[in-house]
Amino acid sequence: MYDVIYDVMVKARIASKWPVSVYTDREGNEVEEGERFGLKQDIRINHDHYLIFGNKSECRTNQKKDGHVGGTTHVVKRGMVPQTVCSVNDHAFTILPFTSVSGGVVCCVVISRATTMTVFQ
Repeated sequence: MYDVIYDVMVKARIASKWPVSVYTDREGNEVEEGERFGLKQDIRINHDHYLIFGNKSECRTNQKKDGHVGGTTHVVKRGMVPQTVCSVNDHAFTILPFTSVSGGVVCCVVISRATTMTVFQ
């Protein structure tokens, strides 16, 4: 399945094929099996700053029934329930963070969904 992606990366000169499959460490250096990190590698990434990963996360603003307190401890009288403010309007949005393989942040895209839209000028 990934062969097509690897072929495109090699064609774009972002990666190159190893002559023989090898084991690598965390830094991508060729090592023996006893020092390996992961499985045998067929390709080597030459320009990791050109590869970008995107990860889609669907979110909602309604926090009333999410069951998450945020890790915060509230001090209240025994038998009382802490009253915290939360959003009860239910708006959906999508977050798309993009990062490079080298670890750098490229950008973050936020997509809002609405049934009506008002443009302010």
